Amino acid sequence: SSLPLVFLYDVSAEHTGGGSPAEKRRARAAWREVMRQVRGSPFDATVLSLFLDERDVDFVADAGFDGAYSYFAASGFTEGSSPGGWRTLRQRMAATGKAFAPSVGPGYNDTLIR
Repeated sequence: SSLPLVFLYDVSAEHTGGGSPAEKRRARAAWREVMRQVRGSPFDATVLSLFLDERDVDFVADAGFDGAYSYFAASGFTEGSSPGGWRTLRQRMAATGKAFAPSVGPGYNDTLIR
């Protein structure tokens, strides 16, 4: 695709685990509307949302994003940053027609500051 690639970080209550079910539905609907307005416009892009855990599979699909990325380079920091699960995450995202882009940071180690 010739579209720009955009990475969105912390786009909803889904990522914090907070919010009532109604708030989560509103967040998904709001992002779905944003994506609807962007598609085909001069601002259209391939848009990836932050992926933290399995809840984000449905969030990404429902909100209309093109996929998700893991952001964190520290293995095990989140479900999305655990290399052992990347194949399964890619398959789960692909099953919804969405991409999964794991973030890597060779040599990165933040255990002394966590």
